[in-house]
Formats: sequence, structure tokens, C-alpha cells
Amino acid sequence: MALESSKIIYGGDMMLFVATKPVAFSSAAKLDISLKTRDIGSKDSGHWDEKAAGKMS
Repeated sequence: MALESSKIIYGGDMMLFVATKPVAFSSAAKLDISLKTRDIGSKDSGHWDEKAAGKMS
């Protein structure tokens, strides 16, 4: 069976390969990404909030 490394699979099926050997399979997967912001306001900000990117998880 030939492997297609550039094939995009839409849906819930996912396989993890090490070299050419399948080692894991998932029929449901979820990825959560969050970004915390930090306040960078100064006296020059006036009444406006100013934020910058902080830690990502």
C-alpha cells in the first residue's frame, strides 16, 4: 500500500506514523489553542486598553 504524505483528510479519522509504520489511530480528535494577553497600557494610552501577546498554550 502506497502512503500519500500530502493527502488531507477531512473528518474525524487520524493516523500517526513512525517511519512507514502506523502506531496510533484516532476516530475523534480535538485541538485547543489559547493565547493569554498582557496589559501594556501607559499614560499615553488615555482611556484605551492596550494588549500584547503573552503565553500560548
